[in-house]
Amino acid sequence: MEKSCICCPTILLAEKALADSAGWRYHNSGMKPEPAPHVPGETEAERFDNAVRQMFAVSKDALLKEEAKWNKARARKKRSKKTA
Repeated sequence: MEKSCICCPTILLAEKALADSAGWRYHNSGMKPEPAPHVPGETEAERFDNAVRQMFAVSKDALLKEEAKWNKARARKKRSKKTA
């Protein structure tokens, strides 16, 4: 017979059932973080700077498109204020 605590025998039985099940070793396998990607650079500061640049890099076309959309919306708001 298994040793069990007087105050919580069901918890110990549940823990044993989990430990005995085949899926226990795979229980936490999805919790591992992905390895860090390779970032070029000589020093840690250079690698950090390059990583930040890679994360926030935006193409010039996308930037111009967003700026044109913003200017169009701004002009529309100005027009509506003049008529109101």
